[in-house]
Amino acid sequence: ISPNLTSLRRFFPEASRQICRTFPASWPRLCLDKILIYPEPVGIRRHAVSTSLARSASDHLPLVAEFPAAEFPATEADERPSV
Repeated sequence: ISPNLTSLRRFFPEASRQICRTFPASWPRLCLDKILIYPEPVGIRRHAVSTSLARSASDHLPLVAEFPAAEFPATEADERPSV
């Protein structure tokens, strides 16, 4: 684990868990890729996209995180009317 990721463990405890194997794309064995969200929302789901297109596009599989948008409070930018 890189020193940068090690120092972030206290804020992102989930980052140290092996959640999704993403590397190498042809036969994923390692959990190299991370999505860091603070604070971590309740109900987050993570998965790697393992289609033939994804495996041929990169040596890493795409990592996806899905979570309820209601977990994050509205910001000032969200409240501005669109033009």
